[in-house]
Amino acid sequence: MIININSGNPNKIAEYQQYLTPLGHELTTSDQDLDEPNSDHETIIRYKASQFDDNTLVDDVSLIIEGFDVGVNIRWFLESGELNKEKYRGCKCQFVCYIGVKKAETVFLYKGIVEGVITKPQGQGFGIGPFFLPNDAAQTLGEFMQPEHNPRYLALMNFLADKWSAKHQPLSQWQGEFQ
Repeated sequence: MIININSGNPNKIAEYQQYLTPLGHELTTSDQDLDEPNSDHETIIRYKASQFDDNTLVDDVSLIIEGFDVGVNIRWFLESGELNKEKYRGCKCQFVCYIGVKKAETVFLYKGIVEGVITKPQGQGFGIGPFFLPNDAAQTLGEFMQPEHNPRYLALMNFLADKWSAKHQPLSQWQGEFQ
């Protein structure tokens, strides 16, 4: 099967290739940069998926840290260095990835969640990886990423199995603010 993916992030594309190529899938990619609605995770991914022709995958991640408001703002949280602060160390969290794809007049969402804790950065990786220690792991995602500890992998496996977590009407226009 040919799978179309929109992402300007070469690390994400490499992950998709790592997981899909051995399963016999061929990837085509685009890198259209989209503004993201200042909204909840499902609305963001629904909007992004609605901007493309049918069967183009988009994804977005969030970080839910117990007691803190990070969520979909993880990119800015990382870029500002906020996650380096001691107050987050040891906090329980969920690393969440949604994959969205529009098929006909429906946007399907596929979700992957990994639970863990925030730690001081360890290893290389990108994004949240060096800070995220999955519950049943001895190393952060920045040190070693098992597929079962990668929410993008889990969401992708749900996509391949057509196990969607939500479905919505397309959201082609956004009237609110953007991030």
